[in-house]
Amino acid sequence: MFSLNPIILYIGLAAALTPYSDLHNRYNSQKLRARAGPTDAKNPFDNSWIDAYAALGDSYGVGIGAGHAIKGTNKIELNTACSQYSYGYPNQINTDDNLGANPNRKFQYLGCSGALVSDVLQKQVPKLNSPQLVTVSAGGNDADLSTILNYCVYQWAAFKFWSCERILSDAKNKIESADFSKNIDNLLSAIKGKLRDNNSRIYYTGYSKFWDTTDTACDKVSWSIARLSGYQYLTQDRRKAMNDLVDSVNSKIKDAVARAGSQAVFVDWDAEVETNKGRYCSPGVDETYNKGNGEGVNRERTTFYEWGTTKDDDAADEKGQDHLRKRYLTKRLDPTTNATFEGQITNWVVKGMQDSPQDYASFMPGDQFSGSWLPDKYGRVFHPTKFGHGIIANKVIKAMAQEQGKIMNQPATQTVVGCAGQPSSTPSILPIPKDQQAVCGGDLNPNFPSAWVLLDGKYTASDILYRMRDQACQNLCQDIKGVPGHLVQAKKQSDNGCEYAVKIAAKKELYLYATSSGQNCYDATEKAINKCLTKTGGANVKNAGWLNGPNFGEFYQVGVRDVNGNGNHHNPFPDTNDHLGYRQIACKTGEPALAPYWRYSVQISEWDDGNYGRSIRDHVKDCSKALTDWKYEDTVFNFADGYAAQKVAGFNMPLTVGSCPERKMEEVFGLSSGSITCSEKGWTEVNMF
Repeated sequence: MFSLNPIILYIGLAAALTPYSDLHNRYNSQKLRARAGPTDAKNPFDNSWIDAYAALGDSYGVGIGAGHAIKGTNKIELNTACSQYSYGYPNQINTDDNLGANPNRKFQYLGCSGALVSDVLQKQVPKLNSPQLVTVSAGGNDADLSTILNYCVYQWAAFKFWSCERILSDAKNKIESADFSKNIDNLLSAIKGKLRDNNSRIYYTGYSKFWDTTDTACDKVSWSIARLSGYQYLTQDRRKAMNDLVDSVNSKIKDAVARAGSQAVFVDWDAEVETNKGRYCSPGVDETYNKGNGEGVNRERTTFYEWGTTKDDDAADEKGQDHLRKRYLTKRLDPTTNATFEGQITNWVVKGMQDSPQDYASFMPGDQFSGSWLPDKYGRVFHPTKFGHGIIANKVIKAMAQEQGKIMNQPATQTVVGCAGQPSSTPSILPIPKDQQAVCGGDLNPNFPSAWVLLDGKYTASDILYRMRDQACQNLCQDIKGVPGHLVQAKKQSDNGCEYAVKIAAKKELYLYATSSGQNCYDATEKAINKCLTKTGGANVKNAGWLNGPNFGEFYQVGVRDVNGNGNHHNPFPDTNDHLGYRQIACKTGEPALAPYWRYSVQISEWDDGNYGRSIRDHVKDCSKALTDWKYEDTVFNFADGYAAQKVAGFNMPLTVGSCPERKMEEVFGLSSGSITCSEKGWTEVNMF
């Protein structure tokens, strides 16, 4: 099923920032219709004329840790020691529909993790082979990002005589130095000298601020690992100082690009991170590390990797090698490379493990670490996730279309054809005012699921609503990608309207209602989803949002309601227990004959911490260190609604622990207090509703 490319929404229609779901599903959409040929000269989105694309830069320009490490072919040139990954934005661009089909295109993936601006100039630019398209990311390592992370965030190794404030001041001085700007000027000049012709372009991508600074919730959070010299806290002032450095780097790059002339374009993607609530310490997100299971570690919208993130790992490459767990960086064996991002982290981690082995035991579980290499799942911290690289790729492609439009003297607009052949709708004559807000109502159960299992992965309520939106706002009232057909109801509402409903629980449905398609549909449903349904539980989270449009009879609504409940216009769902899968838990306990302990058994569906369930064990141990006979293994167990559990955890606890184990398991699973009751009488089920 077709999923509308967000670039099309951004260019030619009313300006709207790219929604999370569109980016998250970039690789799940089918091809757009065939582009105009290279001789057409009327379509700015037709880039099929490009036969040479080169990607230069640092770890941001290679996608370290995003997906799996890729290998070279006769059409792709790369350095396998440089941590170039499948979901890095250059590879996303190279495989994107909007680049256009050209069987003769050569892709030079020359970026290298750890590269300074001078490295790009001296080691990568000389390899350019008359490219027509160049993307480059460089400057972050020149600002000593790894040093800042050591002294201000992670404390891989602790040094009492160097403070975070001193490191931030040193970084600011480097960014403001004449050499910083001069090096970027020299790099751009050298790249320009390698371009094919006057129509060739350089797209220099900036960086995004890491931190949300709107509240103080993170002021008491620490991600420090080696704690011999105390904790570094993520205070509001410190987060602002680090953000200011990113703004300074972007300002220097932007100025240098302007000096380079019309063949260089600065690509700023920071605003999209803000719009998608993708920064660390976003309001309402618990960023406590908690041995790899804090809420922020694998939050779908977080744009950057944290220490312990596993959410979109695709570690095995074409040969089945797991580069995330153990990627040998042979070039790091050269002592001259100790100044690189991974080289410095490697040295600090080695020292930290020597000084604080007990601290590292919980932060690097199961990894046999050596000073000659750094697993990319650690080296990728503070780098874009697959989702983050999707944002950058979309911004570059948008900029390419704008540049092509200038060259062709054509507007950057495009008609998109969906799976049934209908063209996308045009903006409404009376648009929704920008300051008009959605009205929210109702309350969600505090155990509202965080995600559901679709045919192509796990997705949040907002993700599913965005999929409905992509169809309804194109006037396509059909199936929803990833949702089994019997769990979807779609019914036309007049010529341009549609109501969608997806059965997300035995007695709950997720719905979207739109009386019109077109730009107002996109804008209104975005406002309603963003304001009313972006969170996943808690007393203050609403379960519906709606807007009235400016035209007569125009109305939009999204939300959660009872299956076939009041207000629905669709054909009724059958009265069965069938629904999308989500997390379920069943617990029981018992006292073996004459044994001085309780035996707990916990059946679990759609949850796994990637660490053999140890997060359950470690939490429950807070109740008593006398926990024994721990097990975490596959299981054969069906819940009352027919869905199967995948794992079972088991352990013994002293008779005196009371309800403490239940409360600790609730913390692990993100459930409200009192949700779990382990009974001697049999299995007690806990659904996330």
